[in-house]
Amino acid sequence: AYDVVTGTNVAKDVLTIEEHVDTIAVDSNKGFVFVGYSGDDDIAYVDRYNFSVNDTVVSMPSLAVNATSIMNVYEGESVNALAIDDDQRILYVSNTEGSRIDSVEYDDHNHVATVGTPKGGIVDTLYESVHNIDKVTSLAVDYLGNIFWGVSENGIEDGAIIRASADDPNPTAARAISR
Repeated sequence: AYDVVTGTNVAKDVLTIEEHVDTIAVDSNKGFVFVGYSGDDDIAYVDRYNFSVNDTVVSMPSLAVNATSIMNVYEGESVNALAIDDDQRILYVSNTEGSRIDSVEYDDHNHVATVGTPKGGIVDTLYESVHNIDKVTSLAVDYLGNIFWGVSENGIEDGAIIRASADDPNPTAARAISR
């Protein structure tokens, strides 16, 4: 970040990760940051870290991530986008190589959750092989229980934004809302 008032660079590392980071999501209510990354073993992971904000200096709040609080919450073929629901208890994961969007229920105590073999959290596949789900570039959820995903055609054709239900998944009801 660049402070336009003082003309100084105020960016600083809050967490160092050796792997290739693909995406992040923040649960500001519970103080979690989720980091999706690709490992050297052809497996993608999502790890959760605790964080806190020190805002005693209002003009320069600082973020502290506890690197020792790491907890693996998801493993899959790929992790391209993450989103957190409005209730702040479900993490949505776009797994484009698996052609699906998964949901991971979490709370303060869940541990690793792997598709097919849950080890603490509950993993459900919400959508699979619909509306270019293998080309998802972004995910979002809203307070009405909708999930949105942006898809691309690798720059060859126009992409689209798809809306579907996150609370009651129905692949036949997923609709493109823009093209």
